[in-house]
Amino acid sequence: YSDTVTVDAADFTGDPVTGSNSAETPGKNVMPALTITKTPSPTSVPESGGSVVFTFVIKNTSPASTDPVTLTALVDSRLGNLFGAPAANVTVNNCLALLNTVLAPNATVQCTVTATLVGDVALPHTNTITVTGKDDEQNETSATADARVDFSDVKPTVDVTKTDGGASVAEPGGTVTYTLTIQNTSFEKVNVTTLTDTVTYAKPAGSVTYDLLNPVAPVSDSDCQAKVQGGLDPGQTITCSFKLLLTGTAQTVSDEVKVVVTDNDNSTGEDKATETTPITDVKPTVDITKTDGGAFVNEPGGTVTYTVEIINPSAFEAVTVTALTDTIQYAKPLPAPAPIVVDLLAAASGPMSNNTCLTQLNAVSRILAPNAKITCTFDIALTGTSQLVADRVDVTVVDDEGSTDTDNAVEDTPIKDVAPAVEVVKTASPTQIQPGESVAYTFTVFNRSTIEPLKVLTLTDDKFGDLAG
Repeated sequence: YSDTVTVDAADFTGDPVTGSNSAETPGKNVMPALTITKTPSPTSVPESGGSVVFTFVIKNTSPASTDPVTLTALVDSRLGNLFGAPAANVTVNNCLALLNTVLAPNATVQCTVTATLVGDVALPHTNTITVTGKDDEQNETSATADARVDFSDVKPTVDVTKTDGGASVAEPGGTVTYTLTIQNTSFEKVNVTTLTDTVTYAKPAGSVTYDLLNPVAPVSDSDCQAKVQGGLDPGQTITCSFKLLLTGTAQTVSDEVKVVVTDNDNSTGEDKATETTPITDVKPTVDITKTDGGAFVNEPGGTVTYTVEIINPSAFEAVTVTALTDTIQYAKPLPAPAPIVVDLLAAASGPMSNNTCLTQLNAVSRILAPNAKITCTFDIALTGTSQLVADRVDVTVVDDEGSTDTDNAVEDTPIKDVAPAVEVVKTASPTQIQPGESVAYTFTVFNRSTIEPLKVLTLTDDKFGDLAG
């Protein structure tokens, strides 16, 4: 600092006189100063990512009241050079306009930067902003500020689909191949911690759950446990399959797969997929046999005992006997008469008696278990002339799906011929005559059979010859 003093004067005669003197006073330099604040909004975003606006307020706090400061640099430890090329996650940078801004003493400016933050719950986002400036003597100053943004937990997500490829199995069951597609729809890697398959039967009602990560029978040929090892990266999809033995009668089996995934924060997500696989109906079968034990009756008839055996040959399904009838078909008299039908599931009536079939079937509610059979008897009173009587038994069964089957068996029982009996009575009138007188002979033919009528074919006399001619 240079200072000069000048004095103007006059002597006693009035003559002017001038004098001056200079001095140099050195000035002390005062360093500039800045402050900066950094405020994020919001202060927390989902760990999968969110947009945050950072607001920066810069103030010239230089102690010299006349010291301006020019802003020369604004660098963030995570967001990059805000007066140049910021980090890739910065979407809006309004701070670039402050480059070379001159701040008067106590003046303030602010700017904002918008950035997308992705992270982890355990590792909050922290960053430091540094502003740099210089005064008119090229003295440089800087200031820093920190900010923290937390990450909130985002549960992982997973998508699973399941198909049997349109498969079905026939009663009593079979093996079905199921194919699974598992996709990690999360933003981060997940591990498959649970993979189960639950089979729900309608008949009999019940469910069983199997662990596909540790498969045991009836699950087989599974590659799912191997394919999910090591976890799934974001967006990764795996396809695996397993075989499952389904057993039962005709029904639709519901098969549900459940997958649970876990992320690095031990948060879990799950999904389920269901496939319905039909066990198709196999129609029931029934076998029946019948015998009269070689019996026969003589004309005009008698009682015959028939033995029938009814068998359910199915190895897996019970059947119910819904009808059991016996049909008697006589051949004579001609034309053949209408058949006689008796109900063996009803009380004895008509020609039928001593029926044990009804009793035995009722004892088991008319239900034949798999591979079961019953043997029963009944009596039929046959009447008629010599002939073969066709005696047919018919059975009808139904399973629990309403499907039916029938079978029949025929036994021919003979009514054997009994020889006819005839008597001829011959009388003369008068019983005494003279030579040349006439005698009237009377012939009376008696049918002594109690069974059938007789037809006179010949009538001859040893003296008179053919009397029917």
